[in-house]
Amino acid sequence: MKAFSAGLETDINLTDEEIEKMGHHPIEGILKFRGVGDNDKGIRKIPISIKVNKNQRDDVEVKISPKKTYFGEAKKIIFSIDEEYYICLKRYKSAEGARFLSPVGKLNLYSKDSKKFII
Repeated sequence: MKAFSAGLETDINLTDEEIEKMGHHPIEGILKFRGVGDNDKGIRKIPISIKVNKNQRDDVEVKISPKKTYFGEAKKIIFSIDEEYYICLKRYKSAEGARFLSPVGKLNLYSKDSKKFII
């Protein structure tokens, strides 16, 4: 997994094995976060996990630890995606534009086979 974020726009590159595993178990990695504007304090490395929740309604839900912490200062971030978003990722090798934390945050997931895979 390679995960990058500029502000709340988050791009995560996954191997096919990680995508397959995510359907059954959470996967973990490190998000390289960079703030924008006044929040730019260089790159921070934040532990993240991604899991599929077949019962949730939203494309993506985010839990930040500790609670009520700025995204870029979190100690851990958990992305939970719904089954439809997961199926889209598996079928089309990318799933883009899921919003979180009101309309501000955006989660894009890419397979290494996607033309949009970011190095």
